[in-house]
Amino acid sequence: MCASGSAIRVVNADGTVACEPVAGGAGDITAVYAGTGLIGGGTSGDVTLWLDTAYADGLYVNEGQGTASPQS
Repeated sequence: MCASGSAIRVVNADGTVACEPVAGGAGDITAVYAGTGLIGGGTSGDVTLWLDTAYADGLYVNEGQGTASPQS
């Protein structure tokens, strides 16, 4: 997670994130598109992205689990 006033710049291969300061005031996100390996997104209201487990290699971390483990 990034500190207040910062945003995720990149998610590294090991799952860690690089953060960067967010410049300026507030604004609205107008769309979130799911790229390769993701499902979901949208163009209005609250949106969510999910990991497409059919595309993943079977190793991913469930929030709060803390370690990568094979999922079936």
